[in-house]
Amino acid sequence: MPRAQVAELEAVGGLAWAYTNAGAPPPYGSNWLMAFAADGRVAGALTTTYRVSVYDSLLRSVSTIEQDEEGPRLTAAERRNTLAHMAERRRQSRYYVYGENDIPERKPPIRNLWFDRDGRLWVERHLPHLPNEPQEQGADVYGTDGEHLFSATWPRGIDFGLGAIRSNTGLGIQTDVLGIERVVRVRFGPDGIG
Repeated sequence: MPRAQVAELEAVGGLAWAYTNAGAPPPYGSNWLMAFAADGRVAGALTTTYRVSVYDSLLRSVSTIEQDEEGPRLTAAERRNTLAHMAERRRQSRYYVYGENDIPERKPPIRNLWFDRDGRLWVERHLPHLPNEPQEQGADVYGTDGEHLFSATWPRGIDFGLGAIRSNTGLGIQTDVLGIERVVRVRFGPDGIG
């Protein structure tokens, strides 16, 4: 992990917790993610690399899931939106210190992670923007021992971060361009496509 990505690292009960404030601002800067399963398992990842550590309820290492994967490049529109977000943050807070040079060229490979109702770990990835194509989100799904079960995709704008997925059906929150939210149901087919 690049030293600039981690401002402070503290070991607590054998589990590493990272606090990041160096490198890049949201939404594409490094972020520390954690997910909790009903059976007590805990998953943690720093979004700058595709490496997820899974621990049991006593914080003993169960598995480490790794892929050699970079996130997709930011589009010009995503860069403009990030600059606008940063300008608004600077306007709201005199402590906001990020500048245009802090915006990364690539998104992090991991966007989010959660456990579903069946105990499977979902590692949501940043997918590339495809011009003239329907935009999608996607995740790799892992079993309790860290084996890759399948990869799933669904229409962009649906958040399953609460883990409301059981079997091949998920309930998510869809946000439209006006910011209006609604509950949607997605059925994932045998190939993981919603």
